[in-house]
Amino acid sequence: MNKQQIDNIPTPLKTLKQWVCFNLVPNGKIGGKPIKVPMIPGLNVRASISKPGNWRDFPYTIAQSHKYNGIGFVFTAEDSYTGIDID
Repeated sequence: MNKQQIDNIPTPLKTLKQWVCFNLVPNGKIGGKPIKVPMIPGLNVRASISKPGNWRDFPYTIAQSHKYNGIGFVFTAEDSYTGIDID
C-alpha cells in the first residue's frame, strides 16, 4: 500500500485490532475475479474472520503487508461500522 491509500483509511478504524492481510487466489475465481483469502499478518497462514485471535492491529498489519496482496478490515457485530467491498 502506498502512503495515500494508508492515509485514506479512517483513523477510528486504524485504532481497532481487526486487521488481516489477504492473498489473491487466481484459480478460485468468482465471477471472473480472483478470491481474496484472508491471512494472519506475519504468520502466512489463513485467517478466520470469526476468530479475533487471528486479527492484528493496524501498524503491525501495514508493516507485514508487503508480503501479501493487500490488507482487510474485519467488520463485527460489536463495532459500529458497515462497509462495502466495491472492487
